[in-house]
Amino acid sequence: MRLQVGSSIDNVKELRKFSEWLLDIGDGIEGGENDGEVDLELPADLLIQDVTNPIKTLIDVTYPNLLAQLWNPEYLHERAILAPTHEIVESVNEYVLSLIKKDERIYLSPDEVCSDDRGTGDDDIHSNEFLNSIKYVGLPNHQLRLKVVLW
Repeated sequence: MRLQVGSSIDNVKELRKFSEWLLDIGDGIEGGENDGEVDLELPADLLIQDVTNPIKTLIDVTYPNLLAQLWNPEYLHERAILAPTHEIVESVNEYVLSLIKKDERIYLSPDEVCSDDRGTGDDDIHSNEFLNSIKYVGLPNHQLRLKVVLW
C-alpha cells in the first residue's frame, strides 16, 4: 500500500491488481479448487530466470547498486525480500554479507548446558553439536556474523 503514494494512476491500478492476486492466493481462491496444494502460474516478470545464481539476481533486482546505497537507511527501509524458509533467508543474508568489504566479527553462543537443578543427572543428554545446530525463529543462530556499517 505504501507503494501507491505518489504513484501514477496506471501504476496504482497495476499494484491493486497485484495485491488482489496475492490476496486471492492467500485465501485459496487463485488456482481453483484444491486440497491444500495447488499449481499456480506465476507471471513471467516475477520469475528469476538466472538459474546459475538466483540469489545474486534477486539481490541485484531488489537492491540495485546496493554497495553505493548501503549508507542510505531510507534505501534499505524501502525494500524487502520475503522468503518461504529460514534456509533461503540465511543464503540471502550470507550473500549480502559477502558483498560488504568490511571487517567481520563472529560471535558464538555458549557451549554449555545449564545444570539440572532437580538433580536428575540429565545434564549431558544433548551434545554441543546438536545444540549449536538448532535454528529457531526468535533465537539467534549459534554463529552470528556481523560487520559494522555506519550511517
